[in-house]
Amino acid sequence: MAHEIEEAGVNLKVLNQNVDTSTAAGRAFFRMLAVFAAFEADVHRKRQMGGIGVEPAKIARELGIARSSVYRLFVAAASRPAFG
Repeated sequence: MAHEIEEAGVNLKVLNQNVDTSTAAGRAFFRMLAVFAAFEADVHRKRQMGGIGVEPAKIARELGIARSSVYRLFVAAASRPAFG
């Protein structure tokens, strides 16, 4: 989003944080914020993939159940609403 704003030639002024991208200092600060946001998103993605990366066979071995049971549990979990 930061790149899109910059490419569109739009200046951003955040009143309560004294950020104004029409100035060099404001552009630098805004770009630093964008870098930190991208870094945080990357770290979050890697952590999430680490949690997703366990293979069903390993889960089955650790739980002492059949691999087919793990798949049935995956299907049952996927069919439930995320919230509620």
